[in-house]
Amino acid sequence: MANIISSKNKLFKDTSINNFLKKSIVSARDIDIGNYDKLVLNKDVFSIPQNTILIDSIDCIYESHKKYIDIHILIEGEEAVELINLKNLDIEPYEANYENDYFLYTSDIVEKNIILDKTKIAIFGFNDIHKVCIKSANGCIAVRKVVLKVTQSLFEKEFIYE
Repeated sequence: MANIISSKNKLFKDTSINNFLKKSIVSARDIDIGNYDKLVLNKDVFSIPQNTILIDSIDCIYESHKKYIDIHILIEGEEAVELINLKNLDIEPYEANYENDYFLYTSDIVEKNIILDKTKIAIFGFNDIHKVCIKSANGCIAVRKVVLKVTQSLFEKEFIYE
């Protein structure tokens, strides 16, 4: 359930993806609080640099994806994440948007809690129903981060497993 890796590692074999990620990180550093951008490398890779306001867990929504692997890279701040493994639940999304690749869920269940900061990267696969943008105990009100979206086929071919 969700892979958490060190942010010190190079993520992809393909230099163009790593360079795109660096560009996305620079973009996230320049975004005003509460805003985001969308950068596109190609049909298999895009990013959402953002400066996201954190909220209480009860106000967040679980989501999953079917086309893109979701990679969350924090640049500033600390964010709590709650997870459910889709294989462990008989749960259907209350909203499914195949074109924009998101599926939204309501549940009171939390199978795993993660705290993300700039030392960790979270990789959410297709069975990882995740709730992000949650305030952590440290009092942080916003995080600068990049959500990198990579198709599964490219991820499997180019990701560096260490």
